[in-house]
Order: sequence, then C-alpha cells, then structure tokens
Amino acid sequence: MQATTANRLGGSDHFPPAERHIYLDAASVGLSHAGGAAAISAWQNALAEEGTIAFDEQAEVECLDNLISSTARLFNAKPQDIAIASSETVLMASLAWAVMPPAGTNIVATDVTHPSTIYPWMRVAQCTGAEVRWARADALMRIDADELEAMIDGDTSVVCLSHAEYGTGQTYDIKRFAEAAHRNGAILVLDATQSAGQVPIDVAATGADAIRHIHLQMAVWTVWDRHDVCRARSAKAQSGDHRLAITQGYMGFSG
Repeated sequence: MQATTANRLGGSDHFPPAERHIYLDAASVGLSHAGGAAAISAWQNALAEEGTIAFDEQAEVECLDNLISSTARLFNAKPQDIAIASSETVLMASLAWAVMPPAGTNIVATDVTHPSTIYPWMRVAQCTGAEVRWARADALMRIDADELEAMIDGDTSVVCLSHAEYGTGQTYDIKRFAEAAHRNGAILVLDATQSAGQVPIDVAATGADAIRHIHLQMAVWTVWDRHDVCRARSAKAQSGDHRLAITQGYMGFSG
C-alpha cells in the first residue's frame, strides 16, 4: 500500500521505511531518523575500529555537551536544567526516592502508562505508605482526562503521566495537568519518550516540573527547581527472626 504524505511529520528521505509502510506504532517504538541512525552507526564503527584514537577525552566531553545543548533546545530549556544517565530507571528512581511521597499522600497515574514510568513510584510508595491512585482506561484503552484531573486533590504529592501513552498514542495537555498539580501543592513528572521530537514541548510554558526522555539506553531529564522536591531521608533495614529483609530499591521495566 502506498502511504500518503498529507500528514507526515517528515519526508521519506528522513524516514525511509515510511515509504514502504503505514506505521502506526510510533508511540511504542518509533522509526529512526535516517540522519540520526547514520550518525550513531558511524560513531559506533569508529569506536570499534579505533577506540580512544577516535574517541579521546575531549571528544567524550563534547559528546555529552552536545547532547545537553541539543536537549535544552528541544525542550526550550537551559543546559543547566538537563541531567543525563545511563538508563531511565536510574533517573526516575533517583527522583522518586528524593521526593519520597510520605504516608497520607497520593501519587496519581494512569493504568496504561509505561511500566518504567510508574514502577519507581510504586516502589517508593511501598516503602513510605503513600497511595497510588490509578485512572482506569475504558474498553478502548482511553483515559478520560476530566476523571484523571478530578483524582488530583490536596493530598496529591506527585502526578506521574506519559505525555503520549505508549500503547495508544493518547496525549495529555501538559499545562492543564501541571496547573492542577500545582494548585494542590504537587509536582508533575512527565514521560515524554513517545512524544519528544514529534510534539513540541516548551517546559517554560507548560510548567512541568520534571520531563524525561529516553533513547535506547541514554536517558535525559529536564528538571525545573520549582518545589522542595528533594528531602533527605535515612534508610532503615527491617529485621525479623534474625534475618535481614531486603527489597530491591530500584525498579524498572525489567525489574
């Protein structure tokens, strides 16, 4: 079947497979930009064949600096707002443990969000006694935005959403949910993996407190220091029957 070009975000020169397929699963696994894929391949080949001859200390610094500056431009943020890590789990779990919503508060999320987005918050809630409130999808896997907003109240500490749901592509009004969270003294944590680069996101205009975007195994954060989200906590090990009960602290998509 020949794909039409009426609603394409990029031409077939940027996304060659789009010439052969009508691809509807971009919210799960998106097609790679041809130029980006070529740059990644060239870098990996140079590293494999020349090692630090091609990738010396200066090149390593420039690689990260370029990633930071490019991400800042993508989100209309400042370079100092960007954090990089080797995986999304490390960053999301670090934020969740830093915020550490206490007992008596709640975390609002949808039941169709990507597991790696909500698992870290579920793990922290397990430790602190915070409630995880689920907005349930209907039979067509759609979330009612009005019902979702109504779940946010004065006891909400965190609203954790995917900007675009990975299974359906449903998107949410970032500014709307940032304002709803802030009215109740909560923060909005947004997963933009499925939307960043396709849907414009202006962090300054939307008011989101933390936005994450992951490409393969590189995760980047755009974090706005609007709230006192980092609280120092001490960890206590629970023991019983002379045995130490240890529960994994970081929980991601694969455990």
